[in-house]
Amino acid sequence: MLKRITDALYRITGRNAFIIALMVYAVFGLYVMPQGLAKIQALSGREVKVLDLQYAYTPVQARAWLSEYTDVSREYAARFDLVEDSVYPVVYTALFLVMISWLCRSLEMYGLRLRYLLLLPLAVMLIDYCENQGNAHMLRSYPYFSDRVAVFTSALTTAKWTLVGIEGLVLIVGVCVLVYYRSAKGQRR
Repeated sequence: MLKRITDALYRITGRNAFIIALMVYAVFGLYVMPQGLAKIQALSGREVKVLDLQYAYTPVQARAWLSEYTDVSREYAARFDLVEDSVYPVVYTALFLVMISWLCRSLEMYGLRLRYLLLLPLAVMLIDYCENQGNAHMLRSYPYFSDRVAVFTSALTTAKWTLVGIEGLVLIVGVCVLVYYRSAKGQRR
């Protein structure tokens, strides 16, 4: 099953897929997400912390940060988590899938089989969806959400950011390995 999925990704992975994924990501990363954050700040009347932009937090911190929101900004932030921030994981997952797929396909020419790395962006997307649900729940039920929800959602946030860091590391190391193989192959001629 994974081979069929990765073969399909390998077929569509290329310069055009990368450019499209990068352009859509740029729209979200440079416009949609910052606009949402700016509106949350404006509705709150001050700069407030956004839970899913933190690396980790305690239930006490979550309540303290959410206390700085207004009722209107909490409701807007919850809707944003469930709508725009539910499209964003698809957008960045597509970009990471295209980049990691290209890398895996390129490294297979040198005998490295790394298809399972394509599960990494999918795992991040799943975790982000669960995190968004937890954030929306806390925003809408503030201050009455349980400590368990806050701890679990914080753990999801930490897992998400850790895996995003690993994705970046995979890309950096993978490109370095690819450059090494290509330069070593060029020296043998």
